Amino acid sequence: MSQRDVVVFAELDWDGLHCQSHVIALGMAARGHRVLYVNRTLQRWPTVDHLRRRLRRSSGIRDARSYVERPSNLDFVTLFHAPPTEYLRGVNTALARRQLAGFSLIDPVMIIYVPSYLALDVASVLGVGEYHYVCYHNFDADRVLPDLLRSEREIVANARTVFADSEFLRARIARMSAGRHVYASEPGVYYELFAQSFRGDEAARRRRIAYFGGVGPHLNISAYNALAERHEVLLVGIVDSSIRRDLSPRIEVQAPVANRELPGILRDVDVIALLYRDSAYMRGVIPAKFYECLATGKPVVVSGLAELDRYRDIVYVAGEDPVEVCGLVAGLNPAADALRVHARQILASQADWSHRFRDFYGTVFPTVNHG
Repeated sequence: MSQRDVVVFAELDWDGLHCQSHVIALGMAARGHRVLYVNRTLQRWPTVDHLRRRLRRSSGIRDARSYVERPSNLDFVTLFHAPPTEYLRGVNTALARRQLAGFSLIDPVMIIYVPSYLALDVASVLGVGEYHYVCYHNFDADRVLPDLLRSEREIVANARTVFADSEFLRARIARMSAGRHVYASEPGVYYELFAQSFRGDEAARRRRIAYFGGVGPHLNISAYNALAERHEVLLVGIVDSSIRRDLSPRIEVQAPVANRELPGILRDVDVIALLYRDSAYMRGVIPAKFYECLATGKPVVVSGLAELDRYRDIVYVAGEDPVEVCGLVAGLNPAADALRVHARQILASQADWSHRFRDFYGTVFPTVNHG
């Protein structure tokens, strides 16, 4: 029997920063499946910036810092399409059929991250026999097209299995599906890579504090500014224009880098600060970087993330008051933190992407030897 092909309807572009959809696509390819990776598609009405980025992608230009090497049995495609509303399905199906005409797949399975009508139409065009849905986003609390919420319900109802990456989102999908089982698909980490960042004197030195990821209004900028008055603060990521003027000039900003480069930057960091603003949306978020932070062994200070309350025994949970955040960092006890380092790294090692992929693969292909 021929190996089944796999379509990954992804949440990020192939040549974007490494994420779970990349891990799944690469893992499937390594298992011998032919993989078609569909780059991120619309969730709302496009802006001029979105269209500009899309045209740039289509020109073949890519960011060498974040680009993932592509195995020979993996292809990727960027679809040009109208917003995925129900009344435009005919247009999008015709566009998808034309752009996907060169792909002939064998009994394909589809992994859906963006739950739009376009995902269903692409599945139809490619002859997908079954699909699996991974919920990584609380679409109820975001500015998405209303039709995306409707299509998500249809996808959840008809997916062979459903996954979600946080307890909040697993409960959300369980409610949406009238109580069906929702598998965990938490973020992961290349453990050995990020464990190289640990030095051992971080809690005692606590001079340099860092965050990596998107820098936008979802972060507690006031807390980072307050920390910058007493410490060196480094933000590694793209700064949203809406908050650029709010950042203290004392804060160092560095462009995002690939996973393989990040541990080298983090080695000189003493504390990792995941400081967010509490909101309806953030209550469903477990940061994709969380286990990477734990793998470094460094003290991790978090705020505004209800999903991480259950990890209070290994990370430091603060309120959103900048004074409280600064006091927590200043009061880190090296001897007490030494007891937490091992626990952080044990939990991170259990979240290694090899384990995450093995469990995911075993759920999607339960009759295959997963050794």
